[in-house]
Amino acid sequence: MVTLCEICNRNPSTMKCPGCGREVCVEHQVNGLCLVCSQTQCAICGEKPAIGYCVLCGRLGCDECLVQIDNVRRVCIECIRGFGGIEPVRRRLALARKIVRPGIPEPASGN
Repeated sequence: MVTLCEICNRNPSTMKCPGCGREVCVEHQVNGLCLVCSQTQCAICGEKPAIGYCVLCGRLGCDECLVQIDNVRRVCIECIRGFGGIEPVRRRLALARKIVRPGIPEPASGN
């Protein structure tokens, strides 16, 4: 029995994705992964599934390539390096928040 691609459900499967286990056809393979996994990989290291995105550059990142700045925001290690460390990044994000939302006080820092 021929297994069909789990993405298009029309072409015969030629590979099982090592990331998620989907059976996929040649058309839906990208760099050894299925199309879905390849689109959700970390854009920084390219090795692991993404867990979120950098609030500065917008790239998807994995747990090792993103640093959590506060309860919700994450910044990638490349942006942190580019700004010269975590404190300059925090200052930039605080300034951006004041510009976007003037008059709204910053939340208390838990760090």
